[in-house]
This record gives sequence, structure tokens and C-alpha cells, in this order.
Amino acid sequence: MKCEYCGADIIITGDGSLATRGTIICPSCGYANARGSWVCLDCGKVLTTDLERLREIRKKLRFGLERSKSFMPTMVRSRIKPNEFVYFTVKGSGENCYVCTDERLIKYESRQYWESPWTEVVSIGNIQSKIGIFQGSLEFEVNTFKETIRFSFGSLDAQLCGTFYAWINKALENHNMRKKDFRAIICSLSLGSEEERENRE
Repeated sequence: MKCEYCGADIIITGDGSLATRGTIICPSCGYANARGSWVCLDCGKVLTTDLERLREIRKKLRFGLERSKSFMPTMVRSRIKPNEFVYFTVKGSGENCYVCTDERLIKYESRQYWESPWTEVVSIGNIQSKIGIFQGSLEFEVNTFKETIRFSFGSLDAQLCGTFYAWINKALENHNMRKKDFRAIICSLSLGSEEERENRE
């Protein structure tokens, strides 16, 4: 069949839903994944036969995840669960840090710890520019059912602020849509004998 609007080839999947011909239908759950997907974004089933390449990708992702955790002070790092995926960590002065994971948003500043699970986040405000006497700053607020928390960045950290803001929005979107991040899925994969060898090392 063809789409009457764009002309794309359409196929009927195993569960009776429609998908474009370029998609990969997961044989396990029937989810329509984009062409070239390594794993199913719904159930995590491996969709490629190139396991060596997938192991290489997983190793790099795990390294990045551990590096991100290394920026956190011990008190914050100890609260991160082993299977919790860290989207982004911002290391501030001293032990100050902001952390965005697939489960929650964390702020640790001036030895004060605050966190909110995504289930309690209501909205994320726009980035605002504040002008001070000596320098400016960038700020945005995250509104939860309990309180509003402000994240502040120096004017020289505009790119860092924008990146953290984007990851917060992506994490909240993934939570609301019940979507899994493909990197988190790949990090959690068990890939057979290679997995056993890595554990021994």
C-alpha cells in the first residue's frame, strides 16, 4: 500500500498496525523501529547481527556513563542506582553539580541536596538572561508539584546551560511518552561470551 499524502510504501505489521517500509519491525514486540536501528526502542531486543560493533558501542557508552558519574560528588554518586542512566552532569565550583537521569533531576549546591522524580515535574520554564552589576547569568526554573527549583549558570556558560536544558527537556519527554533512550538500552544489554570476558577484566 502507499500513503495517500506522501506516497511512502506502507506495510502491515504483525499486530495489524501500519508502518513505512523503511522501518524495522521488532520480531519480539512488533514495535516499528527506524531503519538502521541496533536495538528495539520498546523492548530492547537486539536487531542487528553485527554484535562486535554493538559491543564496541556499548563499551563506549558505558565509559561515558562512568565518566559522567565521576564528575559527581560522592554524596550524589552514592544515590545513583546501578541501572539508572545519566543523560548529563554539570560540574560546578567545589562540589556543586546538576544531574539529569532517566529517573530524576538532581541539584546539589552549597551542600544542599534536591531531587525530583520525573513523575513530579510539571513544567520547565524558558532560559532567562539576568543582568547583574558585574556580570550576567542565565537561569531557568523547573516546576514540580512540591516546589520550584532554579538552575543558574554564569554568562560564560551559555552553551553548557543550553545543553543541560535540552537534556532535561528530552528526559521529561521520554518519561511522558514512556520512551526508552537507545543509549540506556544498549548500556544494559547482555551480549553473551563477550559480557563474561568484560566482567572478568
